[in-house]
Amino acid sequence: MQIMSDLEAEPSRSHDEDFEFVFQDSLSHEMEAGRWQHLVAGLGAHTTYSVQQVTSRLAELINKGRITESDARWLLNPLQPLYQAGVSSQKLSRLMDRAFHSAHEAVALDVMISDAVEQRMRISPRHMFAKDLLPLEVMIDRGLLSGALEALLAWGEGLGSHLHLRLLRKRGPPLG
Repeated sequence: MQIMSDLEAEPSRSHDEDFEFVFQDSLSHEMEAGRWQHLVAGLGAHTTYSVQQVTSRLAELINKGRITESDARWLLNPLQPLYQAGVSSQKLSRLMDRAFHSAHEAVALDVMISDAVEQRMRISPRHMFAKDLLPLEVMIDRGLLSGALEALLAWGEGLGSHLHLRLLRKRGPPLG
């Protein structure tokens, strides 16, 4: 019973405007208007956010000694498919949004990889990830890079329990 009080959610995060806007009209109207991408992206974002919140709270309980790591894994295992569904729905929305594909920007690749690894380690604590990353900035669509990193890490988990990521750059003039 005490664990439940530690797991109670903080005041819920407000929905983004696009997500709320979808539910102001009927779903069929939103589909006809072509705003289904916002609905799918919003559902995915809220799903992954919720799973991340549970993951964070379980880590707090482990640190406080309230539950063991094996108990936390047992609780997280059913949430992994839910998290993957949320990520997949965000990817689907991004792929279908034509304007999104032209949104190239300068992105710190090493930071994006590091963030993706940290997030994956919270979701899959039984896997070990090592990072050897040099700072590198690239021009890319941030959402597509995020999806590619998620796919890479998911694929890497299938190779074994230890994954070592290296980001190297050959010496020479800047490219692109």
